Amino acid sequence: MTERPSNFAGIRKRGIIQGRHAMSMMPARLFAAIACMALMTIAAAQAQTFEHKTQRYGSDIRSFDPAEPNARLCQQGCIDEPRCLAWTFDPPGGQLENGRCWLKPTIAQASFRYCCTSGVVRTAPSAAPGAGIATVKELAEKLGVIGTWAADCGQPASAQNPYVVYRALDAGHLQRDTMTGPSTRAAVSVADTITELDPGQLIVSWPDDKGRVINVVHQQGSRGRLMESVRDTGEKLYENGRRVRDNLETKWFSKCG
Repeated sequence: MTERPSNFAGIRKRGIIQGRHAMSMMPARLFAAIACMALMTIAAAQAQTFEHKTQRYGSDIRSFDPAEPNARLCQQGCIDEPRCLAWTFDPPGGQLENGRCWLKPTIAQASFRYCCTSGVVRTAPSAAPGAGIATVKELAEKLGVIGTWAADCGQPASAQNPYVVYRALDAGHLQRDTMTGPSTRAAVSVADTITELDPGQLIVSWPDDKGRVINVVHQQGSRGRLMESVRDTGEKLYENGRRVRDNLETKWFSKCG
């Protein structure tokens, strides 16, 4: 969340929290799915800690005004939203009768702010069991991610013009190779989570030797650009389309072939 009021131009958007309604008589498969989802929600709530006098900046999935001025309603809103990793509650003040909740698609950097309360509910986006969510492979195929990408497909792969190759290893894993030559692989990662945040906004997440990396990618058809990248510790690697360590702007990559 940016300083209030926020007009962050990245991926903040209003949305709808999806609910689930149980019935006394239902197929066993549906009952099991709802029960499993409830256990996941309880586990997330138990793992949750409140960060008092803390604000988490960054992009937002959406914001909403809670029914009561209670940070726990903000926490629950994040738990109920599979794409939400963290949240910030801005207390009542001015025109905010009950305060405002901000739901985050990344674990945004925490900073001191006396009025606010924040928290983290999960380290990667989750999918509700039985909700018909596509696998990593299916979603990557649907969005056209699988294949070779480069800033300039007309030039050979090099350190200045790396090729990024995506290929599905199985239903739940997508390998990403960064090639700086025909047979020179500079980096490799295996994503286990892909989420379509909004049309044209993807979250791709994978584990590495330091924990977990979460990328937010802006996609326009056969073109894509890295906009944000953070570790699950809150460390920012890229922000607003620029690499944090040197402010280098990210490039648009096009799908080759």
